[in-house]
Amino acid sequence: MATSFRGFSAQCGAVHFCAIQQIYSTREIDMPYVTIGDVLVRGKPRYGASYQKLKQAKRHGLGKNENIDCHVWLTFPDMTIFDLTLGVGLAYEREKVLVDEQKDCCVIWGKPEELLKKNGLDYRPYLVGHLFLFQSGMLEPTIL
Repeated sequence: MATSFRGFSAQCGAVHFCAIQQIYSTREIDMPYVTIGDVLVRGKPRYGASYQKLKQAKRHGLGKNENIDCHVWLTFPDMTIFDLTLGVGLAYEREKVLVDEQKDCCVIWGKPEELLKKNGLDYRPYLVGHLFLFQSGMLEPTIL
C-alpha cells in the first residue's frame, strides 16, 4: 500500500491532467492552468526544479523509467492553487504541514500567500500549460 501512495504522488502530471479534463467537462467554473515548477516546503526545495532541467527534459525527453525534477499542479485564473498530489506525498512521509485537523484532508487548495503563511508551502511556477507534459515524455499521447 505504501508504494501506491508514493506512486500516486510521483504521477502529479498525469493526475492533474486528468483533473483538468474533468473540470473542463463540467464547464461550471473557470478553467485552471496546468502549472509546472517546484514547491518549497518550510523553505527547502522539494523537487529541485530549474528552467535548465525543464529545458533539457523538453529537448531530450524522458526515458521509460526516468523522472523529472519538478512538480505539477493546477492554478486557477484568480491564482488559487489546487494540488491533488503533494499532500499525499507529505502525508506519506509524515510531514505535518498539511494536516487540516477539521478535514483530515491531503488536497491543497488556496491562494499562494495563504499556503505559505498557514502551511509553509511556497509554490514556484516555471511553466504554464499542458504541452510540456507531452513534450518531455511525462505523458504519452494516446489515440482513443
